[in-house]
Amino acid sequence: MSVKDRLKHILECHQGRHSAITRRELRRILELDIREDRKLRLMIGELRSEGLPVMFATSSPAGYYMPETLAELREGMDKLRSYVIEECILLRNYKVLGSQYLNGEKQGVLI
Repeated sequence: MSVKDRLKHILECHQGRHSAITRRELRRILELDIREDRKLRLMIGELRSEGLPVMFATSSPAGYYMPETLAELREGMDKLRSYVIEECILLRNYKVLGSQYLNGEKQGVLI
């Protein structure tokens, strides 16, 4: 069984927000080194792209989980939507402020 298949199985066993599993624990179970953390995040992204609704929680219990109810699915989607909106705002700010920074149009210093 591939690492990705094992990951999918583990995530499917973590039904419900209450049973979220951290990346650290996933790495331990999958015997991945901390240097393979990016690989793990990419595999989670691939599973999501394939239709597996892997949710994440940043508050306790933090980690990844599969929604157990429609309410958990909605909560996870709201969290993801909020994250995407924050990233879009950051992108907009980079577009405006980043070009000013690179062109030397920095804000004056108050004395």
